[in-house]
Amino acid sequence: MLVQTQAPADKMQLQQYLQQSIPGATVTLRGPSVIVGRGAVTGIQVTPRGQGQVKLVWAFPNMVVMVLLLVLIVLTWLIGGIVFLIVWLATKSGVEQLRQEVAAALQGGAQGYGQQGYGQQGYGQAYAQGGYPQQGGYPQQGGYPQQGQAPGQLPPGGGWGGQQ
Repeated sequence: MLVQTQAPADKMQLQQYLQQSIPGATVTLRGPSVIVGRGAVTGIQVTPRGQGQVKLVWAFPNMVVMVLLLVLIVLTWLIGGIVFLIVWLATKSGVEQLRQEVAAALQGGAQGYGQQGYGQQGYGQAYAQGGYPQQGGYPQQGGYPQQGQAPGQLPPGGGWGGQQ
């Protein structure tokens, strides 16, 4: 995945920038790339491509795990392949979440973990105004619509337990 970035192009500065931008993740250097990881197998390799672009791919942040898995694949094709498939299936959602966090940090967006969710502007305003209309609002607007009912319309009996 290629990402346009406003982050520093030098790998040492990029490492420091990512350490500050993504707390809780380990950030290490490996060759011309920077590895951002959580745990032994959930990691993203950030490789500068010039012209303000970086390439993000899955990488093992732990070299020991990577070498052990490689040796297992080379020595026992079937068992090693099955283990690799299990590891990939178990970590792909965490890798995708980490990739989105790294991309957001590199594009100058979210500074830190969790900034894409509740920290985004508008979440508190929508809740204070009674919820999101496309979802039918929160209970103070009549609750969520029942089947066959328009959003925001009160169910028969006036809402929660027949109270008005």
